[in-house]
Amino acid sequence: MLELDVGGLRASLGGTEVLSGVDLAVDAGECVGIVGPNGAGKSTLLNVLTGLVPASAGRVSWRGRDVTTSSIGAQVRAGLVRSFEAGAVWDRLSVLDNVAVGSLRQGPLAEVRGHASRFLEATGVANLAEMDAGSLSLGTARRVELARLLLRVHEITATSSSPPLVLLDEPLRGLDVPSKDRLVSILQSELRGRATILFVEHDHGRAALLADRLVHMEAGRVRAYEPPLIRSECDEDDALDANSGAPLLELRGIRAGYGVTEVLAGVDLDIPTGKGVHLMGPNGCGKSTLLAAIAGVLPGTRGHVTWRGRAVRDRGVSSIVWVPQGGRLIPSLTVDEHLSLTGRGPLGDEFATAVPGVHALSPRPAAALSAGQRALAALWIAFSSSPALLLLDEPTAALTPEARGIVFDFLRRWLSPERAYVLVEHGVDVTGTVRVHMEGGALRERENQPV
Repeated sequence: MLELDVGGLRASLGGTEVLSGVDLAVDAGECVGIVGPNGAGKSTLLNVLTGLVPASAGRVSWRGRDVTTSSIGAQVRAGLVRSFEAGAVWDRLSVLDNVAVGSLRQGPLAEVRGHASRFLEATGVANLAEMDAGSLSLGTARRVELARLLLRVHEITATSSSPPLVLLDEPLRGLDVPSKDRLVSILQSELRGRATILFVEHDHGRAALLADRLVHMEAGRVRAYEPPLIRSECDEDDALDANSGAPLLELRGIRAGYGVTEVLAGVDLDIPTGKGVHLMGPNGCGKSTLLAAIAGVLPGTRGHVTWRGRAVRDRGVSSIVWVPQGGRLIPSLTVDEHLSLTGRGPLGDEFATAVPGVHALSPRPAAALSAGQRALAALWIAFSSSPALLLLDEPTAALTPEARGIVFDFLRRWLSPERAYVLVEHGVDVTGTVRVHMEGGALRERENQPV
């Protein structure tokens, strides 16, 4: 039986048409994955279906009813459940309460929290139940959001004969490889057969494992899925020689955290010149916190930082450029206005020329960009500021495999005896880097990745 029927759907963001006549049909209980290049309109399609972005033309029919202009509140009451690409959590609530607020149950708070705790167990974050969600890494926040989603799905199926419609926006984004595999298993066991699922994902291999079928979006339209030619970054042989020079940056005894929670427990690390350092480890081990500490944006950071042989105090140095998770651009400013604020160095032009579609982002406001486009814009802005040290926090998590390969090719060419980068990225094996393994806020192992 047909559950969701989309015909001729069009929508615009910031005056730019993003959906150009989408046609899509999903049967009840079916699991459909949406793949395609950055900027194809995948997340915008979910936002229109949810009622967050208005359609300019076309129709959306759900269970035989026209819901093209329905509000998000009406959709949720009818049984729609949604996750977002950034991992939606309330920073000031505990992890457990972030899940409990999704409950439809009536009753004492202790009972609701007890019910919610089951789903924290299912997603592997029960040990963080009383921690403030604002201190979570992106990957951990996504697992908390998934726990809340699973709770809602189970409650809806217990009270309704119609399966809920579940929309997932890049559910595996920001997760390490074991966490990705675990979440695919959870989605298969907890959602398949209970709900109709439509999801967006850049990890094509795992998307194929989860979905009944995949559809490919391109230029705001849906077409039949064809497996792309994926080039692997780890097959390249043009990385720099593994012999590194003197440290560009030295860290000794770095301790940092959020509020009373200490995340880094005395980190010692040298960043050599002419090299990339790849921080590896499970979600929540302190990788992103270490980048923020190096960037000088975490109050109360303790320890010693030496930059090119000189001690660094206060907020660090201008030639260290931090690209945080998601890019964190100012929504109301265009990409061109961001470039005006940070500088227009020649490296930025080289990057924009090397990566297809980047120049076209210039006039668009950050709020109108997809997650992948924001990631590319943030990298363009970072390279334009002529950095000596780049701190990259999951810069390619929202990119297609093809775009990811181009970015890492450019990053390798960018390296020189006067430059270096520190990378946090899951599921990518970058040749020629110094691999540093973190666990529990400390370094556990360091190795040179073979060239």
